[in-house]
Amino acid sequence: MLRFFKRLRTYRSSIHFIYAEPYRYYGSTVMGGQQLSEIAQKALAQSDRVHFTSADNHFKHCILVLTKWAILSLGHKQLRRLKKRHNRLIFNAHDVVIPADKLKYADVVMAVSDITYKNYKKKLPPSIKTVLVDHNVDPRLKTLDWSKRPNRMHAGYFGETTNTFLTPKIAKKVDIIPVDTVNQNDYWLKELPKYNLHYAIRRTRDVYPNKSFLKGFTAAYCGANILIQDSEKEAIRWLGKDYPYLLRGKVTEKKILEMLEYVKNSFGSEEWERGLEIMRGIKEKTSEEAIGKQLVELFTEVGRGGSV
Repeated sequence: MLRFFKRLRTYRSSIHFIYAEPYRYYGSTVMGGQQLSEIAQKALAQSDRVHFTSADNHFKHCILVLTKWAILSLGHKQLRRLKKRHNRLIFNAHDVVIPADKLKYADVVMAVSDITYKNYKKKLPPSIKTVLVDHNVDPRLKTLDWSKRPNRMHAGYFGETTNTFLTPKIAKKVDIIPVDTVNQNDYWLKELPKYNLHYAIRRTRDVYPNKSFLKGFTAAYCGANILIQDSEKEAIRWLGKDYPYLLRGKVTEKKILEMLEYVKNSFGSEEWERGLEIMRGIKEKTSEEAIGKQLVELFTEVGRGGSV
């Protein structure tokens, strides 16, 4: 009986954010699947139409948003069956390159950054639509206690250390708060209110070429400034070339240490407040309401492609 009702729920015009079961609690699945589906529910005001579910249901005439690991895990036979059942597939590959042999199954490819969107427009076949939906911020930030904030510059790095430029001298100036993207925990979230400068200097890696500016969005929500290099194009798109705390030119330990000292000395100044004003603008543009509007546009775009 439960299976019968489950099949009814997945029939005709419902929207499903699909995850691969082994990767259910990975960060990209939680943020790009579970949390995004909750934003979509609010934006569409139809919570009974939008679901977050695994790929083993009997979908028919549905809109399916495939998260990163669902795209990578589903085989050709499974993808072909989903298409034959008149589902429309949205690929949300997040920060990885979509395997070329799977692209033919996508009706729409969702980009989480402007750079990725432009690359998709250039490289993907014209038959595949591309829609930009900026990366959402973790809604659990709303539950934190923001009543006590540091009264001096306090810098922290939130993320995997393999992704950042770090030396022992820098680690003395910047607290390192590891973020586990495989297992969900809220330890790092509870640390966020203690910091008003988010260290985001990136190490160049080819593993994930389509990075969004999530660290900037998170810092913006926290009412913090951010330190990042000016070679990060997606960051410049949001911050602008005149943002006061951009590391200019080649990344070196010496320049980072000097910049950290500079930021420390400018704390509370007009320059510091100008940086925060820019961050407040980013917070507004990446709010749940703003992301919700982009999702509505996405599903409208999918609807133009045919009946679902």
